Amino acid sequence: MKCQQCDKAVTRETSFEMGGGVLCIECFTSKAQRQSNLTPEERKRLKQAVKEEMGAIVSAATIRQHVEDGYAAILKGGDVDEAINHAVNRIQQTCGLALCEHIADVIRSMQDELTRQMDAIRDQMRKLGSL
Repeated sequence: MKCQQCDKAVTRETSFEMGGGVLCIECFTSKAQRQSNLTPEERKRLKQAVKEEMGAIVSAATIRQHVEDGYAAILKGGDVDEAINHAVNRIQQTCGLALCEHIADVIRSMQDELTRQMDAIRDQMRKLGSL
C-alpha cells in the first residue's frame, strides 16, 4: 500500500483508510490539523461537552479499559483486524446496554409521573362527583 498524498509505502498498522484512499500517519495528521477551524478554547469546551455527555451513559474508564484490552490483544500478536473488531464490538455492546438501561430509567420515571397525574385526575373527578 502507498499513501495517496506522498506515495510513501505504508502498512495497515501505519496508515489510515479514508474515503479517497490510504494516508500515512504524517499526511493524516497534517490534513486533520489543517481542517480544524476550532480555537483552543472551543476545542476545550467541545471536549468537555463530549466527556460530560458520554459520562452520563458510559464512564470514560470503561471505554478506556476496552481500548486497552484491544491494544493488549494486538500487542500479543494474532490478527489485528480481529482484535480491533472485538474491541469495537465490546464498546458497542457496553454502550448499547448502558443506553437500554438509561431508556428504561426514563420510561420508569415517565410511568411514575403518569400514575401521579392519573391519581390527581381521579381525585378531581371524585370531588366533582360529590358536588
